[in-house]
Amino acid sequence: PVFNAAELVPAALSSVLDHTRASLEVICVDDGSTDESAMVLEQLAGTEGRVSVIRMGANQGVSSARNRALDRATGAYVSFLDADDSVPPGALDLLLAAASTAGSDMAIGKVLYLEGSARTAPLLSSPASGAPVVSNIHESRWLQSVSGHHCGNLYRRQLLERHRIRFDADLALGEDQLFQATAMVHAASIAMIEDTVYFYHHYSESSVTRRPPTLKLLHDDLEWQRR
Repeated sequence: PVFNAAELVPAALSSVLDHTRASLEVICVDDGSTDESAMVLEQLAGTEGRVSVIRMGANQGVSSARNRALDRATGAYVSFLDADDSVPPGALDLLLAAASTAGSDMAIGKVLYLEGSARTAPLLSSPASGAPVVSNIHESRWLQSVSGHHCGNLYRRQLLERHRIRFDADLALGEDQLFQATAMVHAASIAMIEDTVYFYHHYSESSVTRRPPTLKLLHDDLEWQRR
């Protein structure tokens, strides 16, 4: 999903396109940007055959943008990347290898938070028994404690289609946690890897987590947790 990220999205896409898998498809959804994001995306798609662009017209939010991309996707597995984030070299290959080797519906790696030059601890900590771990969430208390963010994950697309798992566009907060929880419940098994597979950059003042609290955000925070 891309919204007014003309200066940031080239780096995000570069981090993905460094992966050499010939079958990789990168679907960019311009969510009604008013800057030069659409032009940047179209120029890149014109020179890179693995990139396609969807233009939403009016801004509809990241959930609608991600859902449109899911409807377009043809790959056996899908992963998500925000326009202001990036992935380390080989990250998608590591996730795919873990999922394919274990025959899992999902693969989950570590997410590293970056604020300027500072790096915080990875979002995902390794289980006591060490990784990789392949298990069903119903049988693993450790898996049940894993954070619900969709970043740094790989999903079997057939799993998402079979259960029609999509992001709830009506929620302004927690839509990714709800998506992740639904996928984890339906997944027959989940592969865990110790490697860092996603860089979450904290420099967007428009981030939902930095917005002043509102009644809508409070309602949505309670709603996704209830569900």
